[in-house]
Amino acid sequence: MSDIDLLLRLYEEDQTQARFFEGMRARTTSWVIIITGAILAILTRDGPRVLHLSLADLPLTFFLLFIGLLGTVVSQQFHEHIHFHHQRARNYRNALEQTLTAPGVINPEAK
Repeated sequence: MSDIDLLLRLYEEDQTQARFFEGMRARTTSWVIIITGAILAILTRDGPRVLHLSLADLPLTFFLLFIGLLGTVVSQQFHEHIHFHHQRARNYRNALEQTLTAPGVINPEAK
């Protein structure tokens, strides 16, 4: 396997990993929004203009806070993974570009 093939495969792998984590972040965010909407629907069952929270609603409000914080932390973790894989892919792409633009690689007669 040549250096070009190796760099190309490494680049493709990191791009695939970044897309995977982007999909995971999108799915996680969707679930957080769905769960948050369901909790808000339960909390506002008396009507949107009249919001009377009682002690019975306290566990749901804490769960809502927990879901929001968890969603934030998980989204940040996915963002870090995405950034890491994009950075590695960028480094592989730059190395591939340097390899391909070296004299004699694409055009063997060039000096």
